[in-house]
Amino acid sequence: MAAYVEVEDVKEIAMLNREMGKKLRVAFPHHERRMIGWPRGAFPANLHFMKGKGDEVFWWSPGTAKDKKAARNFFGRGVPGEHKTVNIDVQFNVPLQRFTRSFGGAFIKNKKTGKVFLAHHGIVTLGTARLKKHDVFNTIDADLCDVETSIGSAAMIRVIAMESSTLAANLSKFAREMRRTVQALVAPTPAPPPPTRKPNKGPAKTAGRKDGGATKARAGLSKLKKYLEEFRGRVKLKERAPSTADYHHGDVVAALAKYYQRSPSVLNNDLIDLVVQTAKKVLLFEVKSSTTTQNIYTAVGQLFTHEPAVKLHLPGFAVERVMVLPDRPRGRLAVVLTDHLGIHVATFVRHSRNNVAFTNLLRP
Repeated sequence: MAAYVEVEDVKEIAMLNREMGKKLRVAFPHHERRMIGWPRGAFPANLHFMKGKGDEVFWWSPGTAKDKKAARNFFGRGVPGEHKTVNIDVQFNVPLQRFTRSFGGAFIKNKKTGKVFLAHHGIVTLGTARLKKHDVFNTIDADLCDVETSIGSAAMIRVIAMESSTLAANLSKFAREMRRTVQALVAPTPAPPPPTRKPNKGPAKTAGRKDGGATKARAGLSKLKKYLEEFRGRVKLKERAPSTADYHHGDVVAALAKYYQRSPSVLNNDLIDLVVQTAKKVLLFEVKSSTTTQNIYTAVGQLFTHEPAVKLHLPGFAVERVMVLPDRPRGRLAVVLTDHLGIHVATFVRHSRNNVAFTNLLRP
C-alpha cells in the first residue's frame, strides 16, 4: 500500500505553491531580469539567485502561465550580472484551475503523519519532445515512491519535505541530478573510466600563476560545511528488468555520518555526499542507490572530480576515494575500480530508515 497520497485539490495546491514561494524568496535574495532559453526562443523573466556573485549560481524563476492555468517554478544555474540567456534544469509547474498530471510538479502527503512533500512526476521536456518517464526514473539517482492517486497508484520522485529548513539546498541538488539525468539519456553511452593515475612528479607548471591551479580546483564547488542531513524517504524503483527494490540515498548518507560522528570532521555540500577527516587521512564518499554501469561510471567521475577540491579544503591529508553501493560490482568492473582506479568499495543493506548495515567499510 502506498505511503503517500497526491494532493489533487487545486485550491490546496495553490496554497502550497504560495507557501513554497515565501520560503524560497528568503533563500534566493538576489534578483535580476534575464532571458530564459525556450524551444521557440528566449523570453524575459525575473530570476532569484541564491547569491549575487559566482559561477553556476542556483536560481529560481516563479510565475504564472499566460492562460492562468498553471503556476510555474523554473530552476537552473547561471552567472549573476551576465547578459547571457540562461537555461532551465528542472521545472516544478503545478495546476491552478483544473487538476491535471500533465505538469512536472506535485505535492504529496504522508498518509500517517500528514506531512507534505514536494514531488516530481518525472515529466521532462527536451526541446519540444518529452523524455520517456520510465527512462527518467531508471536513470535518476533520487528517491522514488508509490503515491496513491484518484486513478490508482503512481510512481513519483519525492524531493523534499515542505517544512524542511534545507528546501532550497535540496532543490539545488535535485536540479543538478535532473540535469545529469537528461544528459545521460541524450548521450547514454558512458565514457570509459579515467586512466590509472601516475605518481606525481612535482607541481604542474602554470603560466602566470602562483597557486598551481588552485583556483580552477575550487571553481564550481561550494565550500565544504559540517555535515547537513539531506532528504530521506521510502523509495520504490522500477528497473529495466522487472524488479522492485528500496533505495534510500539519504538514509545511507545519514548512517555513514553517524558511523563516523566521532571523527575530527564530517563534512558535505550540495555536490559531495560525505567527507570524513580521520587522524591520518580523509575519506571521500560517493553513495549510489544502484549498481548500474551508468551509476558506477558517474560515481567514478564524481570521486575524481571532487578530490582536488577536498585536498584544497583539507591540505596535508591523503584522500581515499570510497564508493558505497547496494552490491559489489561484478567481473572486470570490480577489478578496475579497486586495482586500477584505487577506489575502495563498500556495500550497504538498509533494514529500516534508521538501521543501515555496511560491509567492508573503512574504520574511523
